[in-house]
Amino acid sequence: MKKIKITLVDDHTLFRNGLKILLDTNPEFKVINEATNGKVFLDSLETSIPDIVLMDIMLKGEMNGIEAAHEIKKRHSIPVIFLTAYADESTLSKAKI
Repeated sequence: MKKIKITLVDDHTLFRNGLKILLDTNPEFKVINEATNGKVFLDSLETSIPDIVLMDIMLKGEMNGIEAAHEIKKRHSIPVIFLTAYADESTLSKAKI
């Protein structure tokens, strides 16, 4: 059975590690890469392309998760699932685009 390759993008190490542990216990998933910000993630696409990305919206650094997702859409056709503790209407509207 082919595993679904996942990249985790979140600047909170504990959350990222916990999510990786949960995903890796499922035989259908394989976490192939982790990144702490949008730029690191986009750079990683040169060496490993996931089937799906789980990304925090509010990343530290020069590029937030929404901006990184726009770049992914320009370069690849990889689905992105946003993870966030922020549920205000403005943030959700930007993410939906």
